Amino acid sequence: MMKKIILIKVLIFASLVSWGKFQTLTIKIGEKVPENFWTATHKYFINGSIRESDLSSFKGKFIVIDFWGTWCAPCVQSLPDQSRLLADFKGRFEILRVSRESAAAVTVFGASGKNPLGKQLTSIVADTLINAMFPHKVLPHAIWIDQGGTVRNITDGNEVNAVNIDLALRKIFSAPAVIPITADVPLFTNINPKNMLAFNMILKGEIPGLGSGNEKRENSVNTGLLIKNSTLKWVYSLLAQNRYDWFYRQRMLLDFKDTEAFVNKKLGKENLWTVDFWVPKAQQDNLCQLMMDFANGYSGYKASAIRIDAECYVLACLEPDASKLLKTKGGKASNNVFYPGGRMVNQPIAYFIVKLLGRRWMSLPVVDETDISYKVDMDVPVCDSVDELNRYLQKYGLVLSLSSRNMEMLVVERTNGANNSDD
Repeated sequence: MMKKIILIKVLIFASLVSWGKFQTLTIKIGEKVPENFWTATHKYFINGSIRESDLSSFKGKFIVIDFWGTWCAPCVQSLPDQSRLLADFKGRFEILRVSRESAAAVTVFGASGKNPLGKQLTSIVADTLINAMFPHKVLPHAIWIDQGGTVRNITDGNEVNAVNIDLALRKIFSAPAVIPITADVPLFTNINPKNMLAFNMILKGEIPGLGSGNEKRENSVNTGLLIKNSTLKWVYSLLAQNRYDWFYRQRMLLDFKDTEAFVNKKLGKENLWTVDFWVPKAQQDNLCQLMMDFANGYSGYKASAIRIDAECYVLACLEPDASKLLKTKGGKASNNVFYPGGRMVNQPIAYFIVKLLGRRWMSLPVVDETDISYKVDMDVPVCDSVDELNRYLQKYGLVLSLSSRNMEMLVVERTNGANNSDD
């Protein structure tokens, strides 16, 4: 019994020593990084291979930590800019890239044509330690650390530019800091207001440091949805997808002329919107309906589900019995139509339509009038137009024709509070 007790004490002591050596408390602006930030050993991708290294060579330098990923398009696009910044400032600051991804994943990326830096690409890989020190949800994410090891700013990766670096080297940290988001409290607050039943806000214009996208919100009595720095088209599309089982992007009809501000293809900062919407949990099933009503009241636009005669494409059978040409011969279900060598095997015809609606050139709704209830096999490779697609469909006795049908559409209109007037 005594041996077991001694063994347990030894294990507890070893665990405490290990925890003390590698503890990773969240570090905030104005705080110094702990000593193990510099001394811990990391897997480091350099010169196309992996080696182990600590960060002692960075100590005493002004550094920007760049949290990135090989799958993150903005991260990869920023790599050449980072290289130019390092050359322009000639050793006055360093960039420390940090990725959660495995050594194998970063090595494959480093050797591929997708890597714009070639052998110049360096990064900590398979990281957990530094990510735990600086938790975040959005990439790219930047941490600004001065020569004394103090965190001076935490920003979106887009703020790593020549102007902000020049200011930082002069001890001016004016780039907008990332706004922390806590899943169980409203935006811009750190507590729930007492007896909160609902809490709703809508803001127009980019909020620097907030990031973009959407996330679910929840506390013990409320549930909510936060949509960040997004276009109004995306706001209404997201709400409609969760509210109507028939909705997809082609079933939104903009009933006004000047659509630029609403669609905002160029992601102009002045036409980005943020909505934080909370309701009691008893109303969570109606969250998206109530949130859309809220947006209708303040955005200058109104979206309504209306049954109208709408222009569409109709998928129909040319042959009285298409089963001889289409009916599956069985096998493992798969669907990669619209890719080179594209083929769909043992799948419902509805799955083909889902893929069709994902094509950029398919701008109208698609109505299935084939009456095909059995699973099908089809070969459909890359297509860039309806005419091209019909050449492949014809051999299966199918055709896609322009027509109109009475259907539910999300019709968006301007209201008196609209921000732009029609031409």
